[in-house]
Amino acid sequence: MFGFISDIFSSKKSPTQAIYRSDESESTPSDGLTGVAKYLNAHSTATRGPSSVDKYLQGQAQTSSVAKYVARQAIAAKRANKAKATVKGATGVAKYLANNVDAKPVKSGVSKYLATRKVTTVSSVSKYMLKRALEAKNKPAVVRNKPTSVAQYLENRPKHTTSSVAKYLAKKVSAAKQVAVEAIDEVAEPVVTLTGVERYLKQQAS
Repeated sequence: MFGFISDIFSSKKSPTQAIYRSDESESTPSDGLTGVAKYLNAHSTATRGPSSVDKYLQGQAQTSSVAKYVARQAIAAKRANKAKATVKGATGVAKYLANNVDAKPVKSGVSKYLATRKVTTVSSVSKYMLKRALEAKNKPAVVRNKPTSVAQYLENRPKHTTSSVAKYLAKKVSAAKQVAVEAIDEVAEPVVTLTGVERYLKQQAS
């Protein structure tokens, strides 16, 4: 360092400079570093810590190692699950299901049809029966009053009770009807027009 400064002022020759350079050359050790330079180097090496870049790189290295460890653990767990599923004597279906754990089940045609069918078809008979059931449920109950003694007597009384007077009147009415029928028959008898010969013969007979 001091040698570099002395080179800068080498163009100026003075007795003081010559003395300074001679003293410097005598006090400079064989390794080319003065005591001050050695002190500064030792102090900077002892006090200087890792920079932010060094810290970042160290953190990345730790993160990468953790990620690799987690990935290895996940792969090992997956292989262990497959090994448990593929036991000795397992059928082909069991092996297929073990190898396709994440696969979705395939729906059949009937399943798709039932899934897309939102409304169930109701026949006319079912609608009628449902309507009748609702009407019967909502219909008010009919309250029947207890019949009185007079009503019970009239209900239990024989329907065709005919007295002797009624029989006599029925006979009279029947006879009157018969007379009226005979009279109508006599009135309705056709009048035959006699010819001249028939009238002559009738007169001769009388």
